[in-house]
Amino acid sequence: MKKLLTLLTSVSLVATTSQIVVACTSKYDQSDADGNSILVHFLEKLDGKAEIGANDILDKLINVSSGVKNREKFSIDLLKMINLSLLANAESNYSEGSDKKAEYNLNKEHPYYINGLEKILVDRWKTLSADVDRQIQNEKDKYKNDYAGKWENEWNSMLVNKFSVYQKDTKDMDRDFLEKKYKADILMNDSSNNVSKILIDILLNTDQQGVTWVSRTTVQEKYRNLKAAGDDENKVNSILASDQKMLNQIYNSSRKSSDEWTASKYGFEFKDWKEVQNEVKKVEDIKTDVPLDLTNFTVTDAASRKGFISNSQRFFMDKWYTNQAPLALSEITIPFADEHKFEDGISLKSFESTTYDKYQKDIIKLLKSLQNSNQETIELKADNDTSNSTWRKIMSEGSLSNTINGKATVKKYDKLLTLSNSSDFTQDIRTAVYDYVLNKNAKEKNFAELKALKLDENDVKTLGTAIENISRKSGSDSSKFYGELNDGRLLLIDTSGLHIINIDGYNYLSNDTEPKDLETNKGIESGTINNNTRKELEAFKDFHKLTNNEKIAYIQSGIDDTKYYDKLNTHINNNYLKYLANTSLIKGIDGAATSFDLMEEVKEWVKVESSTDISKYSWSSSIFDYFKIISTNNPKQEDFVKQFVVFNSEDEVGKSLENRFNTMLNTLQSIIDSAPPNAFINEFNKRNEEILKQSDKSDYPKKTIKNDQVFNDNLKSIANKVFWKPGDKKAEKVKMVSFSLKNDFVNNYFNNMGKVIRGDE
Repeated sequence: MKKLLTLLTSVSLVATTSQIVVACTSKYDQSDADGNSILVHFLEKLDGKAEIGANDILDKLINVSSGVKNREKFSIDLLKMINLSLLANAESNYSEGSDKKAEYNLNKEHPYYINGLEKILVDRWKTLSADVDRQIQNEKDKYKNDYAGKWENEWNSMLVNKFSVYQKDTKDMDRDFLEKKYKADILMNDSSNNVSKILIDILLNTDQQGVTWVSRTTVQEKYRNLKAAGDDENKVNSILASDQKMLNQIYNSSRKSSDEWTASKYGFEFKDWKEVQNEVKKVEDIKTDVPLDLTNFTVTDAASRKGFISNSQRFFMDKWYTNQAPLALSEITIPFADEHKFEDGISLKSFESTTYDKYQKDIIKLLKSLQNSNQETIELKADNDTSNSTWRKIMSEGSLSNTINGKATVKKYDKLLTLSNSSDFTQDIRTAVYDYVLNKNAKEKNFAELKALKLDENDVKTLGTAIENISRKSGSDSSKFYGELNDGRLLLIDTSGLHIINIDGYNYLSNDTEPKDLETNKGIESGTINNNTRKELEAFKDFHKLTNNEKIAYIQSGIDDTKYYDKLNTHINNNYLKYLANTSLIKGIDGAATSFDLMEEVKEWVKVESSTDISKYSWSSSIFDYFKIISTNNPKQEDFVKQFVVFNSEDEVGKSLENRFNTMLNTLQSIIDSAPPNAFINEFNKRNEEILKQSDKSDYPKKTIKNDQVFNDNLKSIANKVFWKPGDKKAEKVKMVSFSLKNDFVNNYFNNMGKVIRGDE
């Protein structure tokens, strides 16, 4: 009888107290002496015979025509196993009171560590395990309802068909063992109850560094109640017994600064209510909201700290930032006048209207106002009224109805421009913006410098000069692909007309090119919430109490008397990344000049999905990287893997499998890191080919940007220099991994692995 085998014919996964063991054996399904084996169905089934041994299976994995694809999936599924082992064994590895036999514990001093992570992991595993047990029981109950007295036969058949390797039928099955395989399969692959999703949720959505605020009016009311009790000691003691933090709150609320807040039992050296009265003379002395408790973080009152980037969120944010090179854009588009078209060539006449004679003059007037309007600066003075910035005013209003015959359109993008995002921005815009940001200082520039060009609305020829400079004529040195109107403000003409593109927050990016060290957002120190952390939580609380107009003013204009912008997310020391994070706080507010959400995009990037595109598996390596980075003793990657997955190394097959997995893991990480620049280069080359194939007999603008400067294999290392993450050394030249399965990927994959005959050769 033909039998379906999985890779687990010869590779079994056994959950021990702290690891999953990958053992190469030709024996059929079996559990260990303690009965806790959890063999996992993790590869597409391969046809074969029962007597095929470990070497045969590994050779088949390597040599079949789909071998490369299977190897990729094998790497991802082993990473899923590591995730499963990490969460399932969190109590024995990490929790307080455990033997902590693990070689690598969680480093609580690491800037990416989140408060109480050990307990969160333990609690979430218990909940998840119980949920999966319930899911399986519900499935059993359904079988009972559907098949009545025959339900066990049907259930057993399902288990054998789905999860058995050698067992032919239900007669020789080990039902308990196969149910454990079923559970493991759910934990690794279920759309809801899978370990990887739970870990992502913990690290991206768990709010672990907050306080619950007691309002000033509530503290005043507590003070009045105590004062009303007078000298009645019984009443006073009764009130204090019911609210043991009351004296602490009253004292803290009367202080001028949170620096003076205290978290001892009564809040300070005073021991009773009378001494508090001597310190706080009247209810008006109570000035501020205060934390309910300064000795512990809470998860309540989350709205008061919305937008506060947690330590673990910052890990994914930093990784995404340097991986994707994000930029916030907004733009004004002025269409060609009348029936003019891009393919007819670009000239001043392209914007000459027969029905509205001020079309060109209005364009000049608009360009002049944007040419001389400075963007936000990092240091803003009180007398520098940038709230009336022409650009921000236009974006806030959302239209230009009173000029250019109402034809111009205004757009503030909801999405950030990234190396991967080819759906929200045209490739011409992507090319121009990334060339400007990454290649601005090149000796041979691809843009026309128009900052000093004198534009005169009474002389339309000055507009003609600007247009001629960005007309994209092939063979003309004076005609460029795009132009620079101002710092971070570009002009580009494409099939839609003239684009005025603003790189929002550009000064934050251009003035911050040297990588800095990773800063720590500390949690509990000596039994009290870190002073800087509570100051920041207070700043977020005060910010969220502002009106919408006040929020816009403080974030966009940097009003000097209360610098909320500077006080929020202070631990983000990359200025442009901080700009993206803090400006996201005003997304969705009517009148805001921007409309993006940084963390929303980070979460989308690391979302667990089942795509067949290997480049979309950033979640798989990111979870692994996070726990490796925050582990003690700075483990090597192969040593860190052994804490969660141990390969049976008693024979050559086991050693070979371990070596191959480590090689595959390195390659997988390289593919994921190289995916964004590869995606950009593919679209860049595709667009250049589209331009160049236009007929030489037409007037189609055929100027292109060559790929020999930036848009080639050096793109990753060049982008990393600009979009650095804390702790980076000065970026060195990094070679990207190609996606050619028969070339770079395979060669890199089997580098130093000895001679292997591949089925794809």
